[in-house]
Amino acid sequence: MNITNTYGTAHNVSETNPAHVTSCDRYRLPLVGTIAPGNPGYEDMVEILKDNGHDTRPEGYGLIFLESEEFSATYFGSIAQIEQYQRDNADGTATFDASQGVMYAQWPHGKGWDDFLPRVFWNVAARGGIADGVGLVTAFAHTEIPGAEVIVYEFEGKWLPDSEPKPMVTYHCTGCHLDTFHDCGHVHENTGPDSRRWAARQARQHLISAHRHGVGDTNSPCRPNNGAMLRAVNAAARDMWGTTGIGYNVAKVKAALGDVPIDSWDIIFKPENAEKLKSCGINILDASDETFAIAMNYIGKNPDSKETAYIDELANGDSCITIGWSGDILQAKSRAEEAKNGVEVNYVIPKEGTYMWFDNLAIPADAKNVEEAHAFINYLMKPEVIAKASNYVQYANGNLASQALMDESVAKNPAVYPDAETMKKLFTISPYGPKEQRVLNRVWTQIKTGS
Repeated sequence: MNITNTYGTAHNVSETNPAHVTSCDRYRLPLVGTIAPGNPGYEDMVEILKDNGHDTRPEGYGLIFLESEEFSATYFGSIAQIEQYQRDNADGTATFDASQGVMYAQWPHGKGWDDFLPRVFWNVAARGGIADGVGLVTAFAHTEIPGAEVIVYEFEGKWLPDSEPKPMVTYHCTGCHLDTFHDCGHVHENTGPDSRRWAARQARQHLISAHRHGVGDTNSPCRPNNGAMLRAVNAAARDMWGTTGIGYNVAKVKAALGDVPIDSWDIIFKPENAEKLKSCGINILDASDETFAIAMNYIGKNPDSKETAYIDELANGDSCITIGWSGDILQAKSRAEEAKNGVEVNYVIPKEGTYMWFDNLAIPADAKNVEEAHAFINYLMKPEVIAKASNYVQYANGNLASQALMDESVAKNPAVYPDAETMKKLFTISPYGPKEQRVLNRVWTQIKTGS
């Protein structure tokens, strides 16, 4: 099987996995520039060169960022070389001699770089995008449907109607998803080359599945004119969602802190408050990625820079304050009320904002009973069905029509469905890479063990 880039760029694929590109004959150069001492963040930006013994140009560096469907790289050369390249490349055909500098795999990130590098490139009309806000990253000719393509594109979109627009990347098969914008689950927040490569791999996998199973087969995601089913999946993708906030025993926290408002992460993170609360019990959610993201947001940094035992503890009065999931804490509140044990539990989303998470429904690529899976998802997302689920677990769901059928104590509870102003302060995070995850795990273990 041969997957062809419709722009004529030759890509070489793995013999065992045609979705994986091993090399390409030509890179795109979305950004060319220079950095020099005195530029904001310069010392942090050249740290990568110092660590590898390549910081040899005190006057600064010329930069070329390269990108293909499966690779990205950064070239550091002299400022003179890059300025000459820019003059020579007026018609877009110039090449540069990479032996004059050093090449690093992938694009750098971290201090300095995060402000220097735009998150998106192809959705800017001046850089070749269809229009500002929508840009074609790449496209692959459909191997089974003549004239059809699977395109990868950037766009500005929202996860929720009232949330802030974010750069997104997704893919779209013109052979089967004719009447849909995109099918849910195939959208990624666009944070750079890694996100765009993810979408390109998904697009190639879509073609491989169509080739192996046939267009229209139940085991193939490529099923023409099946917009109704795709819309059902789109609605079901976010089965349940919620937030991570502060749950607290009203009486015990008041006894420890007095009449202070419980509306800020100060209650947890300020040492003087933690010192007063430790005698009655502080519980921290054992989810390192969420907790670190909340802490980063609390101190004003990017939250995405890269157990449930506490329910009973809170309901029984064994701890007085916890960082936990909204529905879990609301369940603890209900249990305490049912037990009539005198414990009053509340949940609050701190004013600084917090992490917003989603429980998703997914069908494995090699599932044997795809139609049955779709039928179950369709059933689960019926307003009258998912409303009962939300009433029980006290988590929000992805079906707007269900809210009219839910208990008013759930549907109109701001702890379940935050108001528009609070929604603006919620954030999500992307997965950590293996290297960053190892560091996170080590630090989290040190925190838990007090070492």
